[in-house]
Formats: sequence, structure tokens, C-alpha cells
Amino acid sequence: MDYRKLRYFSVVAREGSLHKATEQLHLSQPALTRAIQDLEADVDAKLFIRHARGVTLTDEGSVLLEHAQDLLVQAERARAAVISAGTNPRGVVSIGLPPSLSIALMVPVVTQLASDFPLVQLNMHERMMPDLLEMLSNERIDAAIVGNPPQSDSFDFRFLFTEEVFLVGPASAALVGNFPIAALKEYPLIFPGSGIRAFSWVEEKMRSLKLSLTAKFRVESPSLAIALVRSGQGFALLPRSALHTPALDGAFSMAAVEGLGLDRYLAINSERIMNKAVTSVVNLIAQQAIKLSLGQSDALQVSSQ
Repeated sequence: MDYRKLRYFSVVAREGSLHKATEQLHLSQPALTRAIQDLEADVDAKLFIRHARGVTLTDEGSVLLEHAQDLLVQAERARAAVISAGTNPRGVVSIGLPPSLSIALMVPVVTQLASDFPLVQLNMHERMMPDLLEMLSNERIDAAIVGNPPQSDSFDFRFLFTEEVFLVGPASAALVGNFPIAALKEYPLIFPGSGIRAFSWVEEKMRSLKLSLTAKFRVESPSLAIALVRSGQGFALLPRSALHTPALDGAFSMAAVEGLGLDRYLAINSERIMNKAVTSVVNLIAQQAIKLSLGQSDALQVSSQ
């Protein structure tokens, strides 16, 4: 069974929409449709029921999804095992990533790297996406983890997982459960990200939904956003990984924003060939990302409610 088609199938199943899946996978809809049809032919079963709002899994599709998730994890492990079976990868690898994701994703990766590939030295650069893509373009880093990236022929984007985005406010706001995205316009907001782009990924998402929001502050550091909330300066919009911090305590409340997600991608310079050391690190990142997306890791648990 084709690993690539299983991965496409899993993304469609999670998103419940071919259109949303094409955006994440950076595929055309005809190409994705053909891949799903090929997979349905392979298993001799209809996997999705199509309707006006998207797609839902059939009973057969639900069974396949359960097995596909295990197969995808095993495939990533097998890839890493094959790499390690040959000449031991060695050398320096530089990875760029946003500050919010560094602890949740990279601590397990570094632990595994030290065990499996002790001759690889890993350098990590915490930056916002515009800076990371510039560093990647200039070959100052080997790969980058970015969120909701713009379309570009200069990079190959590999979808990792989607993070929920939370509205974080003072405890007195009593934020719980899910928060309607349209209601954000009533709050003084602290947006994540600044860099060289005119709008943050939050603002661009709002523009695509024809919703208008005003940023009171734009900050690059999740810790600064949380500190501003603590001082009564506004409400922060933060991905789940940014909430993995001791700074959150009983002084805060939070709620997941409905319809607002941060899609994480691994970005590689499309003109650069990865060596064994880079490939080893990239595969370990992919393995950990799958665990996060399947809820098999506690690294993205919210610290406070």
C-alpha cells in the first residue's frame, strides 16, 4: 500500500475537506482526488462520503484510518532505521523553528538524536517564519519548521500537524471550552509574530474569512505575550505549543478558538540535496510530529485551564 496515498488519506480524514487538505499538502485537488481514488481501488472500498460541507469517513474508511495511523508511525521509524543501518550519519545540522514550538517538539527529538545518531551535532535557531525562510534561502540552515507558510517554488513544504489556537486572558475572563472566532473582534488582541511581513498568520487567516481584527500588539515571544496578558494589556492568541510553559498558572483562563488552526510544515530548500545527517534529523522531527498529531505525546498538553 502506497505510503504517500495513506498520508494524503489521513490528512483528508482529519480535515473533513478535500479543499483544506490540498492547502496543507500543497497539491492540486485533481491530484489529491486521483490519489484517494487509487487508494479506494487498492482496498476495494469507498472511503469517503462526499457532501456539501466536505467529506466524512465511511465505515471502511474509519477502519483504514485506524490502521493507517499506526502504519505512518512505523514507516517513519523504518526510514530512520534504514538510515542508521548504513554509515553512521555525522556532521552539523542546523534547524530553524519558532520559539513556541522549540520545547514541545525539539526536546524529544534531541533526546532521540543523542541515542540514535550520536555523531550528529544539532544547532537550533529560534526565529519567526520570515526570518527562517530567509535563512533557509541563504542556506544558513538546513531545514525549518514554519506555520501557515506562503506558496513558494523555492521551498518544499512537508505538512507535519495542525495546532489548535487559544485565546488566553486573565482568570476573571472565565474563558473555557471553545470560543467563536467571530467574537475575537470584541477583544484587545496580542498577535503572535511580526517579522518583515505586513500581517501575521492570524491576520491573514482573518482576512481569508472576511473578518476584521485589530492587533493591539504584535510580539515574537510567547513569553512576552503571556506577560502582557498578566499585566492586563490584552488577550493573546497563541498556539497550543506556546502554552507548554510554567508561566501559565491560575491567573489565566483560556479557550480554543473555533476554526483557527496553525498548520506546521517542515520546509526544505528545493534546490538543496539533503545529506544523511540532515535526513536523519528531518525524519526524527517527522516521527515526533506524528506523535503530536495523534495525541501520543503529552508535549502539547495545555498547562492551565
